[in-house]
This record gives sequence, structure tokens and C-alpha cells, in this order.
Amino acid sequence: MNTNDTIIYLFSGLGADKSVFDELSLLKTIKHKFIEWKKPKSEVLQEYALQLSSQIDTTKKVILIGISFGGMLAVSLSKHIRTEKVILISSVTQPKELPFLYRTLGKLKFYIFIPTFLLNKPNKLLSFAFGVNGKVYKKEQQKLYEIIKNTNPKLAKSFIKMIMNWKDKPTRQNKPSSIFKIHGTNDWILPAPQNCQFLIQNGGHFMILTDTKEINEHIEKILD
Repeated sequence: MNTNDTIIYLFSGLGADKSVFDELSLLKTIKHKFIEWKKPKSEVLQEYALQLSSQIDTTKKVILIGISFGGMLAVSLSKHIRTEKVILISSVTQPKELPFLYRTLGKLKFYIFIPTFLLNKPNKLLSFAFGVNGKVYKKEQQKLYEIIKNTNPKLAKSFIKMIMNWKDKPTRQNKPSSIFKIHGTNDWILPAPQNCQFLIQNGGHFMILTDTKEINEHIEKILD
């Protein structure tokens, strides 16, 4: 890949900061930019993706990398701007790939009842859900807790609403070959969707830090 005229844009997870990408090897060699979260003008996922597009220089070749919620935004945005490739880590490409429970809770407007103050409070249940419970992942668990503590809870609640209300809208689609999925087989938050090109055995939702070596290898293959 010619890196001189290419910029990689990175979308972190639900309200998380850019530190979740700290271990990606591409940050040392390729021009990149972290997408910054902004206060949503709309709580519709596709419209929020377009709001964030102001941070992207479309005069260059664009590659998008998104984790979890960030991947959903990246896919939505790729339908409106020209992209070379879209790489999803622990994410999905369309609403029907979300767990049935999430879609049901969205219809019931369950997000209204989520206490905002709990969304930046780390706990052991979250550690288990993210796949970083146990002594072997003590370092990764601490990193997860730091990210959660630094999350803006109001933003996080808005993002949860966007996910639960996410609906497909007819628009120009990129060629399927431009989207690459990297997913863990033990992801309990967003189970691996079908047609996932790169499966990481026993990887959980926080595999961006627990399985960094494999993720780096897969990204290198995709970017080659």
C-alpha cells in the first residue's frame, strides 16, 4: 500500500478514547488520525456518522478502522464517502447482525431507563462481558477500567440509543470486498457475524488488547 497519499481514520468503541488503539503497530508507520467524539446533533446513527465526516480529508485515499460502535459508524460513513477499505474489529455491518435482544430492547425504548451515572462505573460484570476477567488479564482489565472511567456517560447513553434504534437506509453501497471483519469467537457483547474473514479463537469483545498480535497480523494482511 502506498502510504504517502493514504490516511487511516480510527473510530474507537462506545464513548472510549483513542488509548484503546495504543498497541496497533500501524500507528508507528502509517499516517493516521483518531476520530474525536462530538456532541450529537442527531441520535440517528447514520446522521451522527455524517456529522463526524467533517474530520475526514476526502481529497486523500481513506481507510476506516472501527471498533464495536465505531465500526458501525465507519460502515455507515463508507456508504457516503469514497473509501479504499473499511476494517471492523469486534463490530457488525448492519442492524440485523445485532443480537436479537438489543433490537427488542430498542423497540421497547429500554435505553430510557439506563441510569446515566452507571455508564462510567467499571465493575466485574463488565470485565466478564468484555472477556478480561481472571488473573491472566489483570493488565487488560485495568486498561478497560480506565477507559470506562474516562467515558462521557451522556455520550455513551446517546450511543446506546443509536445502536438500539439502528435501521438500514437505502443508499449507495460499497463493494462487499472493501469491508473486512476481524472478530473473536468468544465475543458475548457482539457475537461474530456471518462471513467474517478473520476469526480469532477465544477472542472476546476487548480483544483489541488481549489479542493484539493476531489483530496486527490480520491488519497487515488487509493493508498489504
